[in-house]
Amino acid sequence: MWREEHEREQSVLSYLSRDSSDSFLRAYLAEDPELYAVLLDFDAPAKDDLRPQVLARLHRAGLLPEDIQREAIAHMTDLAVTASDASWIEDTDWQKQAWHVLLTDEERENLFDHVRRELVPRLKRRVDDWALEFNGDKDNDPVDDALFWYSQAFEQRLDDDTAGEFDHARDIYQQVREDPDHAHRNWTPEPPPYRRETPQSTQPGPEQRSLFDDIDH
Repeated sequence: MWREEHEREQSVLSYLSRDSSDSFLRAYLAEDPELYAVLLDFDAPAKDDLRPQVLARLHRAGLLPEDIQREAIAHMTDLAVTASDASWIEDTDWQKQAWHVLLTDEERENLFDHVRRELVPRLKRRVDDWALEFNGDKDNDPVDDALFWYSQAFEQRLDDDTAGEFDHARDIYQQVREDPDHAHRNWTPEPPPYRRETPQSTQPGPEQRSLFDDIDH
């Protein structure tokens, strides 16, 4: 039963994000005014959740109120630090296109400043916690992926110090993840350069609660 509801939900979200017309979206919102609240509850990594894609589609249709857009950005800002979610960083990945739509250039730069201020000083504790909590596939690790993209993004902004912090954090994260009892976790203020290896792309499916019970495919 749960699988059927989940698959139905994903089908509806996919239709709303890619195939629906502006007039259909407007009519759907009239029938389901709670849609905005549901869409704001996206999970990390946000690039693997269809709800930001629907928010972006509503924005393109002129149907996303400013307060809802601000709440979506605030939620992404929180996930960027608490979950090390780099889904909002601009690149060519089609899954991140929602944040090209939802964020202005100024808002994106504010997000970089937020990560620099709020995440970087706490990286040692965070990567230890994330590594100790890891119980998945090492080739499909969203934290490792995010640390890589953060390093790349700050390097592109010529912020080598911050990029180096994320390089070092990724190295420590991998050590603790591999051997939590014997990993070397010394945190140096100016970490040496590390060779970057592009992580494998992933396509994990989100686990979300059911919505749209009253709508057929």
